[in-house]
Amino acid sequence: SQDTSEKAQDCETQFKAKRDFLMSGLPDLLKRQIAKKAAALDVYNAASTSFQRVVHVQQKDDGCRLWHLEPPTCSLL
Repeated sequence: SQDTSEKAQDCETQFKAKRDFLMSGLPDLLKRQIAKKAAALDVYNAASTSFQRVVHVQQKDDGCRLWHLEPPTCSLL
């Protein structure tokens, strides 16, 4: 377990080093645009996790006649 977390941390460190190296040759304007896009994506991801994905709730009131309607008797249906 500890070995796995060390490998994951190593991998993350290597990824960051490679990314920093590749980004070092980019113009400042492009770096700012990339950072802005990444920040917007982070905000979107953080906001979307505060909502549940899909929830189906049926709040049925047994006293309400609408929940106990008879099927239509029309022969054309």
